[in-house]
Amino acid sequence: MSAARAFSRRLLGVFARRDSDQRIAEELEFHLQMQAEENIRRGMAPDDALRAARISIGGVESVKESWRANRGLPLIESTLKDLRYALRMMRRNPGFTATVVFVLALGIGATTAVFSILYTLMLRPLPYSHSEQLIGLGEVNLKQPSGIMLGPARYANFTDWAAQNRVFSGVAAIRREAVIVNLDGQPERVRGECVSAEFFAILAMQPVRGRTLTKEDFRPGAPRTAVLSHRYWIKAFGGRTDALGRIVRIDGQRTMIVGVMPPRFRASLVEGGSRLWLPLIPDPRGTSDRAAFAYSVLARLRPGIPLERAQNDMDTIGRRLAQQYPEANQDWRVRVERIEDQLGLAARAPIARVLESLVALLLLIACANVANLLLARGAERRKEIALRLAMGAGRLRIARQLLMENLVLAAAGGLAGIVVAWWSVLALAKSSAGIFAEVGVSRFEIDGGVVLFAFGIAGATGITFGIIPAVRGSRSRVNETLKEAGAGYSAAGKKRRAANLLVTCQVALSLVLLITAGLVVTSMSQFWQFDWGFPLDRRLGIGLALSDQRYTDVTKRAAFFRDVLASASALPRVQTAALTSTNPIGQTAPMLRFRLESGAPAEANAAYRVVSPNYLRVLAIPLRNGRFLSETDTAAGEPVAVVNETMARRAWKPGQEPLGRQIEINGKWRTVVGIMADVMNQGMVGRSAYEVAVPLVQDPPHAAMLILHSEGDPLGLARPAISAIHKLDPDQPLDPVRTFEGLHADACGVFGFILSLIGSFAVIAVSLAAAGIYGVTSRSVAIRAREIGIRMALGAGRSRVVSDILREGLWLALAGIVPGALLSLLLLKVLLSKLWWLKAGAPGTIMPVSALLVAIALLACWFPARRATRVDPAATLRAE
Repeated sequence: MSAARAFSRRLLGVFARRDSDQRIAEELEFHLQMQAEENIRRGMAPDDALRAARISIGGVESVKESWRANRGLPLIESTLKDLRYALRMMRRNPGFTATVVFVLALGIGATTAVFSILYTLMLRPLPYSHSEQLIGLGEVNLKQPSGIMLGPARYANFTDWAAQNRVFSGVAAIRREAVIVNLDGQPERVRGECVSAEFFAILAMQPVRGRTLTKEDFRPGAPRTAVLSHRYWIKAFGGRTDALGRIVRIDGQRTMIVGVMPPRFRASLVEGGSRLWLPLIPDPRGTSDRAAFAYSVLARLRPGIPLERAQNDMDTIGRRLAQQYPEANQDWRVRVERIEDQLGLAARAPIARVLESLVALLLLIACANVANLLLARGAERRKEIALRLAMGAGRLRIARQLLMENLVLAAAGGLAGIVVAWWSVLALAKSSAGIFAEVGVSRFEIDGGVVLFAFGIAGATGITFGIIPAVRGSRSRVNETLKEAGAGYSAAGKKRRAANLLVTCQVALSLVLLITAGLVVTSMSQFWQFDWGFPLDRRLGIGLALSDQRYTDVTKRAAFFRDVLASASALPRVQTAALTSTNPIGQTAPMLRFRLESGAPAEANAAYRVVSPNYLRVLAIPLRNGRFLSETDTAAGEPVAVVNETMARRAWKPGQEPLGRQIEINGKWRTVVGIMADVMNQGMVGRSAYEVAVPLVQDPPHAAMLILHSEGDPLGLARPAISAIHKLDPDQPLDPVRTFEGLHADACGVFGFILSLIGSFAVIAVSLAAAGIYGVTSRSVAIRAREIGIRMALGAGRSRVVSDILREGLWLALAGIVPGALLSLLLLKVLLSKLWWLKAGAPGTIMPVSALLVAIALLACWFPARRATRVDPAATLRAE
């Protein structure tokens, strides 16, 4: 018989065991009767004949067991027995089961919720075939490395890479830009991407409706076409099929909708980032441009080509281009990165690491709590296990059965944890919908990967923290246990040491979590009082984005902005109006390289802002020296600039006066005419950088924000300002009107989201620590009931009993606080080096958090202590 056939027969024997047992019983009975009849023919009495037949066979039950071992799979059968027994034990102890499942649900649920958030935002696999072949290409300055993220590329270099490489099956350029879509006379600013011809072929995903862009769409003069994202198709067209073939105006041009991509299409790598895709048809005059870093480059590796070979190939091309175009490419190299690796970088960001560390601590606290409960149950079942050992059960068999019980409890905790995680992420997604709407994330997903993660955590928890109680339970000393009195056993010394150690660990881990969470919370709360460098009250912002097709000429853009300023300044209750190229609240100003005149230090980067003359006045930013931009700084006049005081102090050599000196930025030399005070120009989590402000008329941007300083409630200016702008251009789309206080609240939104997570971790940690102390104290009181009764009968007062029990809980808390404080200091030392905004206030935080834990520990001990004083001394003495 083949091995496969033998295994299949054994497997069938497991599931057909009842029929098999009946057949073997009938066959054994037949053989017994035949042997008994043979013995009777030999002259034996019937009873003696039957007895002799049984002896000759060797014992019916042993034969049955041997038959079962040969017919079935004993390991599977015994495992199924253990599983059924574990389920019966859960049903017989509903209180214990509910407690363990609840504790595991909190720990696993919190861990799964955080994993679900990180998975949705950063770790979800790309939905493309052979996504490991998708490569991002970027340019890196050898003198100033750009860090871990890919830098932008220049179009002329992209065309050379595509033509000269030998490792990619396709290379595509992407230029992200906001476009104006006019549907039924309603202009709307929409994020889009202009992509080159290889783009959709590289990603290799078919549209759900229509087609993608073809080579015909990239011919100069061809009718303009667009492909929509699934999200924008639903939002703008209601998911109607007649959207295909419809003509809409995008940036003033007639554009035909030709396709709709699937919901999971993530061209910009942040899901939902782009709403539509247009053909990238660069101006022939711009194909040789090696100055504008405006493109992302996507490529697909040929099958079998390693990443190292691709990097070597691009290094060769980079050196060749540096020799061919030394002025533009001398100090630049090409960087090759897998897209999947780039997406994983965000998950390794410091704040993500903080969340992962805190949730790991929370899971450890929950596991320690469960291990303590399992030890307590093992102590209660010592006699049961001793009896089973005395009856012949093997210690390995006992340990395996106990481990199965723990695994079943862990699986139930995993299921409950998924429910907790699902409820948590649903609530978090609802409360943070506005925060993640910009990247198209309306909910955090709990799919197969997240469920598998939850059960993996549950299984690891069950094995890691269930194997010690299982081994301890199987090592029960049979004789000593069976001789113990039926009312209980002594709980002194070694038998409570493991439980006390676990509680101490819980307190230590809780202290680490609470101190870390407290410092992060207090440090992040500073952002609600964040000083941008200017007041926020009575300021209103309205975003403008001009169409590239309708405002191609700089004079048209300058004239439109001049008219907007004049109309806005004439509105009632407007004190001052100004324009700026970037939103001062939360938006990072673009960083451009600048050069100083001969003899100055090496070139560096500065935040570049284009503003109108009233910019300082509308934001009440002090002028430190010189003058600010004025109406006399015209497009035809001398190019001028104003720098911030940090740049004035550091960019020039000591003793050099910046006023009147020359600075080159954005391709033009300018004279420094003023020095303004510093403001935060790199967002809330970036340090204030060098900043250069230039006149709006000398470099009119394509997008700007109109800032109005109101005499009263700024929202009262919203409707008049919008009407004034639409009188100048009815088709001009506007961003949502927001007060500066509202913009600040939006900038704080992600911190509020993180704080809600950390706050929930802290509450759960405290609850679990209190539950652990309560459980150990309750068990101690239950075991020592006879001792407490005897002491009270001998004259010990109730207050003395309460104080003794409270003292035990206090020592447990203090034993955990000392190592917890040391661990906290070590962890915070690491965090302070990673998070510049974290306040170094650990010593001041340890004391109040430790006092809180001590108070919670005493409260958790109070209830068992009160219950201990209700022991009846007379009943205890009668029992003795």
